[in-house]
Amino acid sequence: MESSHNKAAAAQSRALALNDADPPSVGIDAPSAAAASHARAIVEARLIVAMKRPRDIDTMREKILRDCRRPGFAAMALWRRPVGGGDEKEGPSIRLAESCIRHMGNLDIETTTQYDGADQRLVRIAVTDLESNVRFAVDVAVPKTVERRKLRDGDVPLGTRTNATGQTVYVIAASEDALATKQAALASKAIRTCGLRLVPADVLDEAVRLVRQTIADEAAQDPDGAR
Repeated sequence: MESSHNKAAAAQSRALALNDADPPSVGIDAPSAAAASHARAIVEARLIVAMKRPRDIDTMREKILRDCRRPGFAAMALWRRPVGGGDEKEGPSIRLAESCIRHMGNLDIETTTQYDGADQRLVRIAVTDLESNVRFAVDVAVPKTVERRKLRDGDVPLGTRTNATGQTVYVIAASEDALATKQAALASKAIRTCGLRLVPADVLDEAVRLVRQTIADEAAQDPDGAR
């Protein structure tokens, strides 16, 4: 079996190879080149640390399950939505994904703006396992508009539309704060999607089962509070 020292040496060689493979391009402004160099240095450092300190699956699993045993965490660990006919669909929430990502360790999360136009911003979210070099990415479109049922003073409607409940809503330009909030929410969902694909399936399934059991046990102890 390859030692941690050999893995770290290989990682360092890969990092150096990245530097050699991509010399500075002519015509790129200094701030952009500096930012790219800084970002690369951070990834390379994380790669070397990951090889020196590989994750232990059993330790990771126990830490995730420890979170799932806490009633307060379990209450936020699954998302649910109605699908018609009185049924509900559920799955691992952003909070459970964050727990898995945190306890797995050695994962790199990137958020880069691919396009920033007048109507929308395109953001790429990527999660990379630094140990296996497996990467999942998704592009998220962030419209630069928000919808409101009523106009406030100073609002200039860009148009109207009928929402899912049959109500007419106004479409207006999003403020910087509203745009940042919308982008953060969409990014969190994308990180959940990409991050959970890197979690061992059996560990994730066990975590979901334990969350359900924790919720059921809590409801049994306090039936009135669970209603």
